[in-house]
Amino acid sequence: MKKFSFRLESVLRYRETQTRQREAELQQLLARRVRLVAFLNDVRAQRAEAQKTGRTDGVSGGVLQLLHDYIEASRRQEQLVLGQIAGVDREIEASRKRHQKARSDEKLLETLRSKALESWRLESLREGEILAGESYLAGLYRRESGESEG
Repeated sequence: MKKFSFRLESVLRYRETQTRQREAELQQLLARRVRLVAFLNDVRAQRAEAQKTGRTDGVSGGVLQLLHDYIEASRRQEQLVLGQIAGVDREIEASRKRHQKARSDEKLLETLRSKALESWRLESLREGEILAGESYLAGLYRRESGESEG
């Protein structure tokens, strides 16, 4: 009986590697988004603290102006970070689609491989049955030939 071989085995391995790469790319983008959101939360918290400081009594006009400038810069930075988050969200969506496509391609090849393996098993069983049948008939023939000679 011949050994099982899948003609597309190297393609399957390539697809598996490609799926892992797409998965790693997606994880990096998700981690980047988490960092941006954490940074955004820090910016907002610092701005809230600055606003709180500006409402206290005894703050001079110069300090109020600095706080106002800081709060405005903080709002611009927040808008910038929100834009970056939106960009990363688009990249994440595209990366998810690429990962899903790579996974789909890999699954298709795995399905083809399992069907080929099942076909090979059935063929091996048929060959084994044929061999067993031929062996039985040869033994029977030898016994009958031996009885007719004796």
